Amino acid sequence: AILICLSIVPLSLTPTPAPTPVPSARLDLRKLYAVSPVGAVGCFLAGTAEGAFWSLGPVFAQGRDMITGEIALLMAAFVLGGTLSQWPLGWISDKIDRRIVIAAVSCGTVVSGLAIGFDVTTPGLPTLALAAMHGALMIPIYALCISHANDSIPNERMVETSSGLILAFSIGATIGPLAAALFMGDDREGGLFVFIGLVLLSLGLFTLYRMSIDSRGHLRAKKHYSATSAASPAVFPTETE
Repeated sequence: AILICLSIVPLSLTPTPAPTPVPSARLDLRKLYAVSPVGAVGCFLAGTAEGAFWSLGPVFAQGRDMITGEIALLMAAFVLGGTLSQWPLGWISDKIDRRIVIAAVSCGTVVSGLAIGFDVTTPGLPTLALAAMHGALMIPIYALCISHANDSIPNERMVETSSGLILAFSIGATIGPLAAALFMGDDREGGLFVFIGLVLLSLGLFTLYRMSIDSRGHLRAKKHYSATSAASPAVFPTETE
């Protein structure tokens, strides 16, 4: 405790002035949608899909008669795929219209998810590889949507926007498991990926629709993509290219 108190002394003696207080932020989901429709809807639907997956993914694996170790490997494959794809997808989205990447990974997730849900591959390494591909496409969607939304807002509204996006994701993550469970009744564990596919197909189609009516949206000054955890409320500082 004494050392912690002593560590504050150099900071107290620093002549640097105190930072300007952050202006108060008001949460307004309608305004957020008006500024970035794809960002707001994308965060909600990403939360719906991820909430369903993380809650019911192990239930799906148990329904396929996997033992504890196999379930752990399957879930780890999803996470590993999502971890490895963050940088290349973020780099690509910095170079082109970010909505193209969002639409592409959303539609790609539908294909990989249905392949898992309907046992297209044989058990073992092929299934793990497909799971890694599914995670590589699904997990970055939330961060891509946040980055797209941040492209459209000034820095002074960053806190307000981040709060709205987190709320949209959280609402989706609450609804997702409840809705997905309806698709998994009567031993239809593969219905989980049918539900996720429908959710992300909706996101892909909505993104394409927005691109058709706002073809110049990608010309806005972009912020650099930041890999973002869906569970973190942190606001990441960004720099304009």
